[in-house]
Amino acid sequence: MIPLVTIVTVVYNARQDFLVTLASVKGQTARSRFEYLVIDGGSTDGTVEEIRAAADRGEVDRWVSEPDHGIYDAMNKAVGLSHGTWVLFLNTADVFVSATSVADMQLDAVDTDLVYGSCQQIYPDGGIHLTLSRPLDTTFISMPCSHQSLFARRELLIRFPFDLRYKVAADHHFLARCLMAGVSATRLDEPIARVRLERYTWKQLAAGQKQKLDAMRNAGAPQSIRGVYFWQTTALAVKHFLKKLAPASWWRNTWRS
Repeated sequence: MIPLVTIVTVVYNARQDFLVTLASVKGQTARSRFEYLVIDGGSTDGTVEEIRAAADRGEVDRWVSEPDHGIYDAMNKAVGLSHGTWVLFLNTADVFVSATSVADMQLDAVDTDLVYGSCQQIYPDGGIHLTLSRPLDTTFISMPCSHQSLFARRELLIRFPFDLRYKVAADHHFLARCLMAGVSATRLDEPIARVRLERYTWKQLAAGQKQKLDAMRNAGAPQSIRGVYFWQTTALAVKHFLKKLAPASWWRNTWRS
């Protein structure tokens, strides 16, 4: 029987984080409707042993462990191995917001090619911020959702594989190509995933903004988008500076992430 959904977790040397995500996946009420696929990058910290044990218990349906060229390479590999009509990528340490997150999507009744919702972001200090999803036609300006809250049809991911040139923006680039191709989407306000945020240096943030701009231009965004990203980067610089001075609760509630 073809599963309705393939849930994918990409992992590399993150044993404890994998166990967090595993617990969320196996707790889904719709577990019988999806397969769980784990793509390991050749971990050496005990992660592989945990994956193998979970597979022996029937909690992981299929898995591979071998070197790759980063998270998006592993995600492309997962698409090729997936059997589901729909695919969702849930990173290590990220979880679904409830036990019914997958069931609530009612994907067998959806006639669009994408379904996505909001996400809850967990800051390094433990604070949680709800980031609402945005319409697909705002993709050139910003990512309309986290990829952990995005269900995409498998054939769409095969048609538009993640471009490995964009180390931090290939998922954004994927959605921009979908937008340009006129792909249909269903947007929900409800949060689907709870995503852990990492700490980034200003150098990493600035490089990420440049890469996102390059990805959007490659996908077909107009030349005027450069001005949008200039002001976004300026605002990001101010926010990054204020984080060093103001309490986390202030900038988290004052600035939209």
